[in-house]
Amino acid sequence: MGYARLAWVELTFDGVDISDKINEDMISLRYIDSEEDEADDLQITLHDRAGRWLNHWLDDMLIAQLNTDAGLARSKGLAITAKIHCRNWAKPNQHLTLDCGKFSLDDISASGPPARIVIKASALSDKNGIRTTERSQSWENYKLSGVGKEIANRSGMGFIFDSAYDPFFTRKEQNEQTDIAFLGRLCNDAGYSLKISHGKIIIFDQAKYAALSSVATITKGDGSYTRWDLRSAQSQVNYTHCIVRYMSPVAGRLIEGEAKSKEFKEDGDNRALVITNHQVHSTTDARALADKLLRMRNKFEKTGRFTLPGNPTLVSSEAIQLAGWGAFNGRYIIKRTTHDISSGGYKTDIELRIAM
Repeated sequence: MGYARLAWVELTFDGVDISDKINEDMISLRYIDSEEDEADDLQITLHDRAGRWLNHWLDDMLIAQLNTDAGLARSKGLAITAKIHCRNWAKPNQHLTLDCGKFSLDDISASGPPARIVIKASALSDKNGIRTTERSQSWENYKLSGVGKEIANRSGMGFIFDSAYDPFFTRKEQNEQTDIAFLGRLCNDAGYSLKISHGKIIIFDQAKYAALSSVATITKGDGSYTRWDLRSAQSQVNYTHCIVRYMSPVAGRLIEGEAKSKEFKEDGDNRALVITNHQVHSTTDARALADKLLRMRNKFEKTGRFTLPGNPTLVSSEAIQLAGWGAFNGRYIIKRTTHDISSGGYKTDIELRIAM
């Protein structure tokens, strides 16, 4: 009995399973899973030689009204779910599934010849204007998790806050900013990561994930990859310590905290990152912020990119070990994973940053 390797896509549009129709006409599906600062994305490219997507199926499913003059106003926000299935993948009878999650339809385009339909969707729905409506609001006496939860609730999304430490803000101003842009700025200033995936807003501490065990090792010459690219940016990062200083009008004194990297030398040539414009309430707060900002600035000291045969087990935020790569050996975090499946096969691109 033969064990042919097979990869295919399972898709639903507004709760309707259209997997058979999609797989029959699909040129490619691309799923981008980002660690932070970006919503997961989905792009589907279809053959439309008979015009059935343009003239029949899309319209029948109330997904789009395509013509040369009008846009797709009534199709915005339609729910799409996607999964990638792999049969007999790494060994006979092994079935692997990558749940890409839930997406909101963003855009449909048609072009030709040859006739093609491109469907683009984002994990971040624009319900209640989370990414398009600019708001002005004063946030007083909020924790970071409280701001995130309130924004998630009014956008109809789930919310996860994954950190033992929760920064407190006496006052923050949202001045003509979208909710997601404002929340992103708060997370960035506090040294936290923001991710949109599977219908949820996720705020997390990268240090927690960096400490997890590696899910795979890529050894030079082991045949597990088809392309590779490794880079070092020593001149742009490589801070040895971070100092946070804040003159508190409430406490009436300077609050200061410091964090040091393993490269810090007491009598050596050190490079300091000094932060003076971030509100903190105690020395403990200042130290925690210094540690997170030092980690954030240094995490792109070493980066890499690998193209591999399709691997549905590789997702963002997981740790990868590099071995046999000389100065680039070590633990890395997957910053972004791109899964491409087409008639030519299934491949996975991973973008890495050094684990800090």
